[in-house]
Amino acid sequence: MADNDAQYRAQDTEFKHEDTTHMMKIRFIGGNGYPIYPVSSHKFIAKVATADGAYMGDYPCSLVGNQFQVKSADLKGLANGSYKLEVWETYTDDDGKEQTGIFPSPSSFVSFTVNKNIEDTAWDLVKEISFQDLVDKAVIASGQHLVIAATNTLASNLPASVTQEFKDGKNQLTFNIPKGEQGPAGPFPKLEVGTLTKLPNNAQPVVTPTPIDGGYRFDIGIPVGASGNDGHTPVKGTDYWTASDQQSIQDQIKKIADDAFAKAKAEVEDAVANGKY
Repeated sequence: MADNDAQYRAQDTEFKHEDTTHMMKIRFIGGNGYPIYPVSSHKFIAKVATADGAYMGDYPCSLVGNQFQVKSADLKGLANGSYKLEVWETYTDDDGKEQTGIFPSPSSFVSFTVNKNIEDTAWDLVKEISFQDLVDKAVIASGQHLVIAATNTLASNLPASVTQEFKDGKNQLTFNIPKGEQGPAGPFPKLEVGTLTKLPNNAQPVVTPTPIDGGYRFDIGIPVGASGNDGHTPVKGTDYWTASDQQSIQDQIKKIADDAFAKAKAEVEDAVANGKY
């Protein structure tokens, strides 16, 4: 479809939503009625708004000769409806100043339309039936037997959803819920040892945590050994010596030494008596 205005001439200003094959072509007309020939080295961008003035964003715009071209593929994200467009030209003049030119000017916009495709028409029919209508019909069809079949945890970047299946005479719902984003690691908790308590020999060890500021205190109960003390029975001669034991050992050593000396002395005297020395 052609769109003619005193400020511009445009072709293919209507195309269907999701159609990526169309090319909108625009030529701008000067105040003298002659076509404008923009400088190809300048930068150009198409700015788009809805017909009622809601700004939608910037879109690629190419220049071929004196014809601006905007691809429907670049406008794919626009919903159905009527829109208006300007082409903004930016450049640096001979004095080094940044300049901006806007086409068409001074009081016109390039109009274009994104029409519905058949899928959009089908969606309009769905929107006419409210969600509550669907729920009401499902409840009636299932004899008002609503059950939750499962609850699934999804990755945090996936959308939540609910699926429904009429099975075994019941309307079964499955909820798919994304988990929360992983938060930063917290500080390591402060740990303290509290009281240490002796427990009876046949008791079980006990550790009792108590929250404190920034961490926990642990009170510990430990059973004693079978002897009723700390679990070890001292052994005489290994773990300790009494004064009597020490004297007895000294006496034994002295006796052994005296006997050895007496024996050696007797052997020497005998050898002298027999002329061996």
